[in-house]
Amino acid sequence: MLAAIVLSMTVLFASLAPTLQAQSSSATNSQPSATPVSKDDGLRAACFEAVEELRAARKLIDSQGLRIELGDEMLAIERQISAGLKNIRTLDAAEKEQLRQALGAKDRVIAAYEAEIVVLKKQRTSFWKKAELVVIGVAVGIGVAFVMKK
Repeated sequence: MLAAIVLSMTVLFASLAPTLQAQSSSATNSQPSATPVSKDDGLRAACFEAVEELRAARKLIDSQGLRIELGDEMLAIERQISAGLKNIRTLDAAEKEQLRQALGAKDRVIAAYEAEIVVLKKQRTSFWKKAELVVIGVAVGIGVAFVMKK
């Protein structure tokens, strides 16, 4: 704002300097003319230009303020998104670890079932084992019957 004021004052003085020099030199060299020229016309034009520049500077400053506010909002949103992504990455890592642990537990359960299956297969009685037991039972029965008959 201060820069705009300084700029407008500089323009005002710069535009007045040639006018004042021209008026002072012409006033000493010439006689008053029949059509009076107002001395204030140049000053009014310069003031009008300065006012217009001030208005333009205020508009620019307002737009810059709005841009700064929007930039701050965008920065806040960017920080929020960054924090969200970091949170997601952390959750992904935690989920991956939990999945690894679940897969390890599944593998241990499968290994336990396979070991139990092997043990049960060893303990399982097949047709030949049953036939063997029947033959042994018949032989023992014949032996007992033979011993009892004597």
